[in-house]
Amino acid sequence: MEPRYQLMAHQEDGVRFLTQGRGGILAFEQGLGKTLTAIDAFRDLQERGLAGHMLVICPNSLKGNWADEIARFAPNWQVRTIGGSGRDRRAGFASAEEEVVIVNYEAARADIAPVRAMMRRLQSVLVLDESHHVKNHRSLTSIAARQFAPLASFRWLLTGTPVTNSPSDIHAQLSVVADVNPLGPYEVFMLDYGDAGTNRHKQKKLAELLKPHMLRRTKRECLSLPSKSFVDLSVPLPGWQRRMYDAVRDGILDEVRGMSKDAFRAYAPTALTRLLRLAQIASNPALIDPNEQREPAKLAELDRILDELIRAKGCKVILWSYYVNTITRLAARYRHLGLVTLFGGIPSSERQALVQSFQEDSGVRLFVGNPAAAGTGFTLTASTYAIYETLTWRYDLYAQS
Repeated sequence: MEPRYQLMAHQEDGVRFLTQGRGGILAFEQGLGKTLTAIDAFRDLQERGLAGHMLVICPNSLKGNWADEIARFAPNWQVRTIGGSGRDRRAGFASAEEEVVIVNYEAARADIAPVRAMMRRLQSVLVLDESHHVKNHRSLTSIAARQFAPLASFRWLLTGTPVTNSPSDIHAQLSVVADVNPLGPYEVFMLDYGDAGTNRHKQKKLAELLKPHMLRRTKRECLSLPSKSFVDLSVPLPGWQRRMYDAVRDGILDEVRGMSKDAFRAYAPTALTRLLRLAQIASNPALIDPNEQREPAKLAELDRILDELIRAKGCKVILWSYYVNTITRLAARYRHLGLVTLFGGIPSSERQALVQSFQEDSGVRLFVGNPAAAGTGFTLTASTYAIYETLTWRYDLYAQS
């Protein structure tokens, strides 16, 4: 049966890339349709008799999104989403016959033997969505993925951010794609390319090595979109909040003055924790002092911005914050605007419905969320503006959101 959708050119490139070899990394920037591309690639393999089943391993919050996308683009496929107790999961793997089986990383890692037994029984494509979850080659998740991979007919890794911290990220992912890593042994690779993040010549050389194994596409290349506009707003702190900030800042400076290099290296984890305290004070001092009831400076500025964007212009807006207590405070303050919230405490089974409400309900105009919970795998294209009330040290969370 012909699919009832039309792929974009970059998605057609992605299907060819995934089906021409036995494995690869589909590194489309978020919003370019990695899920649809993988669905269509699996359809192609099915029609040619090269695969009959697809095992999708993804973050727990994205299981519902995968099921919804398959129902939309491949309604004739049967889907089994595995979860629940260990006994329920093992029974699910043992009896699975559906075209698509969906499970989260944690469950797959806990049930290596049942997953391997299912893969031996079924001719399966292995899909790792948000594959930066296996970027640490020493992690249990990465080790488990490498135990599944040899049993798969095809191995597809999907990620918008293939490298978030170090070139080692991509080496670990390619260890899942191929039995013999095309980048060579880890130690040798890191000696050659460990500094590629700051060496342009090595970046180009590494990009050439990756070409046969990774297809990278960005929105700028693929979509006719206006350029993003970034505006940095400086919000002066009132006296009481400034004094809290300065006290912590001065304490950090007092501690590091006169430190030797070795002492400073040992102090670095503590320094990061102290710097986090500065960000919390700038966001919401109640995160540091639960008895603090005064209004933080950023709230008045947010009042002005949201009034202009939502009330005056009628736009939908995403408001990102990294602290649950701040998200709760923002949700209470702006509930009258029509909003949904999504953070780590929201059950995974409810998250897709919240995203869909923001996408489709004209009365829901504000999405307040944490990028760690909502920044990857969800479609939030209804918004025109995104506001970062706070930022994090993690580039991947910022880039994916």
